[in-house]
Order: sequence, then structure tokens, then C-alpha cells
Amino acid sequence: MRCIARSSRSRVSPFRAGCVLSSDDLMFRTLVRSVATERLLALVGVLGLVLGAACALVMCARDSAFISPEGDLTKAITFNLAVGIYVLTLALYAPLASFSPRGRRRWRNWTTGLTLYAYAVETIQVLRGLDHASAG
Repeated sequence: MRCIARSSRSRVSPFRAGCVLSSDDLMFRTLVRSVATERLLALVGVLGLVLGAACALVMCARDSAFISPEGDLTKAITFNLAVGIYVLTLALYAPLASFSPRGRRRWRNWTTGLTLYAYAVETIQVLRGLDHASAG
């Protein structure tokens, strides 16, 4: 950590008394602290990014986005990436919510469980060649 002001909007750090940090350093530390507080949600968000990348690799290995009879890997890729980014955003903002400790734990566990279920259903069904949107 550097204790030299790099911008005109410097502040005194709440992490170390008397040390002046730039606004970028302060923002980075706040980001790291938020992710550390909601580590489980951050990991589930990263899992979505990894699943999206894995589906993209499968698509490249097959040289096609389609899996017969009606699976479309691009749907799984976009779903996993979008939900992963969404959950990472939730992990950043969750410490700002005024949950009680019990309420935060319940919210985190439900969000994690439902997100993992959604990842599994979307990815597995597409890899099986099924598309829930075209059923009917």
C-alpha cells in the first residue's frame, strides 16, 4: 500500500490512521472488503463465468453451437455469463443492505441455492440437447 496521494481527491484511509490514499486505492479496498464479506456469493458468481467459458470451449470443440435435437449452446453461455455477472454485483452491494445477521444468512443461502439450481438446469438441459423455450 502506498501512502502517497495520487489524486487531488485524496482522503484519510479508515484502514490506517494518518495514511493518505488516493480515491482509487480507497475504492479498491472497499471492493475487496465487500467481496470478502460475501465470499460465497462471489464464488457462485465466478462459477457462472467459468461455466459460460466451459460451454464456449465445448462449442469450439464441436465446431457448432447446436446439439441435437434442439440444444443451443449460445443460450447456456449467455445465461451463465449474465447470471454470474448479476450475482457478482449482488455480492458487491449485499453488505450495504441493512439485513439482520439471520436475515442476511437466509438471503445468502437462498440466493446461492437457487442460483446453483438455475446453473445446473440450464447447462445440463442444453448439453442434453433439450431447449425448454422451444417446448410446446
